[in-house]
Formats: sequence, C-alpha cells, structure tokens
Amino acid sequence: MPAYLREQMRVDANPAVDVHDDRVKAAFAMAPGDIQGFGMDEAGLRQMGIPAYLIVGAGDTATPPKENAEFAAKYIPHAQLDVLPGQVGHEIFDNECDQVGRDNYPDACIDAPGVNRAKLHEYIGKTALKFFDSNLNVQRQRPNRRYPESSRIARAARCLCYKQNAGCRPCESSSGIAVDVQQRLNCALP
Repeated sequence: MPAYLREQMRVDANPAVDVHDDRVKAAFAMAPGDIQGFGMDEAGLRQMGIPAYLIVGAGDTATPPKENAEFAAKYIPHAQLDVLPGQVGHEIFDNECDQVGRDNYPDACIDAPGVNRAKLHEYIGKTALKFFDSNLNVQRQRPNRRYPESSRIARAARCLCYKQNAGCRPCESSSGIAVDVQQRLNCALP
C-alpha cells in the first residue's frame, strides 16, 4: 500500500493489541498482506511468541516482500522467511485453474513463464508439514509399505494427528496434504 494512502487511512491498531491465544502454537503465513498498513509495527511483531514461517513470492506486487513478509520476519522473534525466487507472484498460493479460470481470471490464473504452480504447491505443502511437525512435535508413523498403491492412496494412509487430552495421536486416514496440515493445526488447539 502506498505511503500516502497509509497516511490517509490512519488505521487504529488498538482493537488488535491483545490477540494472544494460548491455543495457537505456530503460524504459517503465505503472502502475508499489508502488514504495516494494518497497524502491525515493530513493537507489536516483537510480541509474537510462537514460531512463524512466512513464505512469499519474490515477484509479488500485491504484497511486496520487502514491505510485508521481510518486514515481519525482521521483527518476529522466531520467524523463518522463505522467498520463492524468480517471478513467483501473489496468486501462486491460489488453486490451479482450469481453462475457464484462465479465460476469466488471467491475472490470478496465468503465472509468469517458467513458474510451475503445481510444483510450488507441492513444495509449499511439504514445507508446511515439516514446519508444523517440528513445531508441534508431531511424530508421524510411516505409511504401510504393504499397500504401495497410487500416491493418493498412500497419502490417504498417512497417519495424522488429532487432539486428545494433552497430546496428539495418530488417526486412521486422510484425504491429502491440506487435511494433513489442517489436522496438525488442530493438534495445537484444545
């Protein structure tokens, strides 16, 4: 957001001063938005006491890395910053589009030459799982090697976690990485 707009908006950050929630144990932010424009300053970011992973495309013009993700990572005590190189833009974190989407929403659906959204989604998913596994102390069981069917079935057979009393334990199955990440997040919440 341009500085002159920020000056005119005068956002009141007071309602967001105390948003601490003991249930949240880690944060994974993809293309974090207008950090400073919404009143998040150095002092406020320094209060974030949980591990944070910020991932952003180097070519993001909607929420430029320098003013947003890099600014936040500089002040959040336990932050990791991952800037995806090249012309990776803001919309890379959205779903892959079919032809109708590409025809109607080209800015959101058509990536710069050389950017492979599917590969980046795979990387981002694995990175999120690794981050939450390590920060939520999740112990994964290995998939049953007796059933080496398709990768989707193998992925569905991966053990996940869910909240049970004071800790997490494996559950029976899942429908993929998004559910896997969501269930890991749920482990941190009572």
